[in-house]
Amino acid sequence: MAKEVTLASTLPSVPMAKAVAVAQLVAAGDTVTEACKKHQITVAGYRAALRREPILQEMNDEALSVRNEIYNDMLVNIDLYHSDSKMAAVVSKNIQWVLERNEPEKFGQRLVVDPNNEASRLLAEALNKAIDRIPGAAPARELITDVTYVEVPKKTPPVNLGETGGASLREENAPSTTEQSALDQLKALGMI
Repeated sequence: MAKEVTLASTLPSVPMAKAVAVAQLVAAGDTVTEACKKHQITVAGYRAALRREPILQEMNDEALSVRNEIYNDMLVNIDLYHSDSKMAAVVSKNIQWVLERNEPEKFGQRLVVDPNNEASRLLAEALNKAIDRIPGAAPARELITDVTYVEVPKKTPPVNLGETGGASLREENAPSTTEQSALDQLKALGMI
């Protein structure tokens, strides 16, 4: 049977001391590529060492977090690093881009929504339990009221605007008070 060959098995083994030194340089502000070049190891070899040693992976994660804080400080105090305003603007944009990609939940401009957030469901459950604890409260389904619209005929005396001193209508255009309600008469006169 043929032995399966992976990329990690073909890489030269990186000594733990060099991998730790790379993590320390990253924590000081270097990129992983720069730190690996300074210690004459490949980035792929360093990544393989991270996969083999969980403690080294933790050190790398912490180093990246510290480096991001250094970048954030550089961003806040960009005038200390670049006197040319145009160059400072370019460097600031680059640092912002790197920070947003490395830690979007901390440095990103967008709100990161956790898909596992169950706050709404938990709040609804808590409210339902609170309603159930109210003495004498009816369940919610019994509180629903039917509000179907039913037109009820209105029994109002007919309004004759000619007698009350209002606008007079010519008799041929005057609506019959027995056929129209007062509201309809006011609408016909343009008062509503």
